[in-house]
Amino acid sequence: MKTYKLYIPQRYQYDVNDLGCKVVTGTATHEVPVSLAQITRQLGDLINGFTITKGQGYWKGEEKTYVEEVYVIEMIVEGSVHFQDKLNLLVAQWKEDFNQEAMYYQVYESEGILL
Repeated sequence: MKTYKLYIPQRYQYDVNDLGCKVVTGTATHEVPVSLAQITRQLGDLINGFTITKGQGYWKGEEKTYVEEVYVIEMIVEGSVHFQDKLNLLVAQWKEDFNQEAMYYQVYESEGILL
């Protein structure tokens, strides 16, 4: 049995110039909320159950420390040989959809007890 824990930003930014918009002065960014409905729909196609909580992530860049609100998604998977391959494809899609340099998740052996 393995536990997968994903960290997904609750909001993301993109440069409006990337959308073909013309900005008269400087650069303009637009912040967009990540669609929790999209995440749950796509995960629901992949796995029968998961838990989503909200958290706050910190990471240090070269020039500043970044703080972002994140969704923490935890999934317990038993016996699915190809699950991680499918999850990698989904996370790669989210990386593009949510304009992220990288996305992170953890995988570890676990034991679950259902009473």
